[in-house]
Amino acid sequence: MNAENRFPFHYGMEAEQYAFYRIPKALFEQPEFKDVSTDAKLLYGMMLDRMALSCKNGWIDEQGRVFIYFTVASMCECFQCSADKCTKMLSELDTNKGIGLIHRVRQGFGKPDMIYVKHFLSSGGYQTPLSSGLLTPEKTVSGGRKKRDPETGFSGTNNTEINNTEINKTEKREQRHQYGRYHNVLLSDTDMEKLKVEFPADYQERIERVSEYMASTGKSYKDYLATIRRWARQDQKKKQPVKGGIDYSYEEGDCV
Repeated sequence: MNAENRFPFHYGMEAEQYAFYRIPKALFEQPEFKDVSTDAKLLYGMMLDRMALSCKNGWIDEQGRVFIYFTVASMCECFQCSADKCTKMLSELDTNKGIGLIHRVRQGFGKPDMIYVKHFLSSGGYQTPLSSGLLTPEKTVSGGRKKRDPETGFSGTNNTEINNTEINKTEKREQRHQYGRYHNVLLSDTDMEKLKVEFPADYQERIERVSEYMASTGKSYKDYLATIRRWARQDQKKKQPVKGGIDYSYEEGDCV
């Protein structure tokens, strides 16, 4: 497939279904960040994105400061790169070797590091809009936090402005990723885990089925997990497999 036909066009208001990472402009405009690589700046934006979910999960220490979990393995998956490169990006942001935008606390015993994401403006020129002082650059303390499995939380949506209104927005939906041959099936990490549990033998095939149908018809859906489940129920009702290809007749009228 050539580049011109590789990805489908947007139709109507489809572009509004996506979630985006927001990278602070200050990281590109302020001289103090000129030596930080673009990859490290993107990683910092992704960490900011995860902070809203941390607030929701109760990942806050005894001093009221929010922290996140973001393992190197997860970073490698997000960036499609080696662990060495991800470690280098972390070092660029860290307080020990880098510019100081994050502070990591090692927990040991195979547990992931707690990562405190600091504000990108200096402490003298920043007034936190949250009364709890979540982002004050004090010495980190690892004790007294609420316990929750760090691997169960995933990224929220694209809103990274630190205020109550934006946090409410980020809690509504997790970050969704593109799947399928035509990159048009949007599923969060939680959605994918549910698919693997419900359809362990053919979840990938079901994703491709939706992807191909959408690419050929120009249709889209609000909830792709719900669509896959509904198609599975329709298949179950038919009892007999369709010969000579997949029958999409029952999907007509499903377009959002």
